[in-house]
Amino acid sequence: MKNALVSLLSLCILAATLCAHAGKKSGKIAQARSEFERGVTAFEAGHLTEALDAFQSAYTLSPTYRILFNIAQTQAELGRPHDAMATFQAYLAEGGDEISKKRRTRVQAEIVNLRAQIGYVRVSGPEGARVWLDGEPAGVLPLAAPVRLPAGNHRLVVKHDDGRSCQKDIFVAAEQTTPELCAVLESPSAVAASVDADLEVETGGSGLPRAVPWIAAGTTVAALAAAAVSAVKTAGINNSLRSNCTGGVCPPGQESNVTALPKWAAATDGLFIATAVLSAATVALFLEPWKKEAPPSESEGELSAPEEPLEPASVAGETLDTRGL
Repeated sequence: MKNALVSLLSLCILAATLCAHAGKKSGKIAQARSEFERGVTAFEAGHLTEALDAFQSAYTLSPTYRILFNIAQTQAELGRPHDAMATFQAYLAEGGDEISKKRRTRVQAEIVNLRAQIGYVRVSGPEGARVWLDGEPAGVLPLAAPVRLPAGNHRLVVKHDDGRSCQKDIFVAAEQTTPELCAVLESPSAVAASVDADLEVETGGSGLPRAVPWIAAGTTVAALAAAAVSAVKTAGINNSLRSNCTGGVCPPGQESNVTALPKWAAATDGLFIATAVLSAATVALFLEPWKKEAPPSESEGELSAPEEPLEPASVAGETLDTRGL
């Protein structure tokens, strides 16, 4: 008799537990259904942010694959193709054979359309720094893979735990991987070193300004012109002496020419030597390598397209799955 009472009591406890669990589950489903309906109403009214929040809440309460379709559609309407594509892929994976062939084909086509609106950015910088894109955390460097974003302009922020940071506006091209280096600023000496490095890239290995070769070229031309004038003057004096002097004896009027000839000859020789030196220096300056660092290859790390691309198709007419939970 005692054993029978114990068994009966155990069955009552088990039944009560099962009833409580069933009631709790039923309550969550009812709450999920309410959130789902709120999402449909908000979507149809154009309140997309509220609709997305409601659908995501419904999915958390009752993870039914059909809700993922609505979440993806809402994300696409909000201009978040990267999120919509990932959600559509999850929808197909979770729905499996329960999704009709027609619906699966149209969703796959929509994924192709979304992929054409998405780009990737490969962020590099100091190890351990945190990455934000458009105010949203994207991970800690080094990132395992390029970050998926809608094509267009974005704000990149890289921050170290000690407060050092780097901020820049970037442009992400559709269906391409854009490499972005965001070096965290360090001490003033490090900043100065960075400026010096930029100067060397812009001016050449010697660190000289780009105008120096042209200044040298102008000086060479001026020296050559002076040498030519001096040579003409020297030749004129020499011809005058030859015409007027006989046997090394020159008339009184030619004494100044006799004194000036050696000076003009020396000046001419010096100017031609200077012209030759300047010419060699000018050629050397123009041969100085003025190269900028080539940007990283955009093809490296690109994600490949699907092995069997689908023809683009619209999911119009199936804006939301309103069959409920």
